[in-house]
Amino acid sequence: CSQKFHHFDSSSQYNLTEAHSLARNLSALVSYEPESVVERDCLQQNNGSDCGIYLLKNAELVENHHKSNGDLTKLAKLDRQTVLSARQELKNLILSLAK
Repeated sequence: CSQKFHHFDSSSQYNLTEAHSLARNLSALVSYEPESVVERDCLQQNNGSDCGIYLLKNAELVENHHKSNGDLTKLAKLDRQTVLSARQELKNLILSLAK
C-alpha cells in the first residue's frame, strides 16, 4: 500500500517545509514512513489573508470526495465562487455572534 501525505497549499508551495515536518510527526503516530508528500494542484488565493477559508474549504472538499470515492483520485479543484461565498457566510456568522 502506498503511503503518501497529500498537501494542498493555496499559497503555492509556501508551506511545503511545514507539510514535510507534519508528515514526519504524523508518521510516528500511524507507525509508517510516508513514501512522499504529494503537492496537490489546488485553487490559489490571490491575497495574503484568505488562507484560513481556503484551508477549510479544501479540507471539506477532500473529506467529501474521500467519503464518496474512498480515495483522492480525480479530486476536482475548488472554484473561486465557492470560496468567496464561504468567506461571506463566515463573516456573517461572526457578525451575528458578536451581537
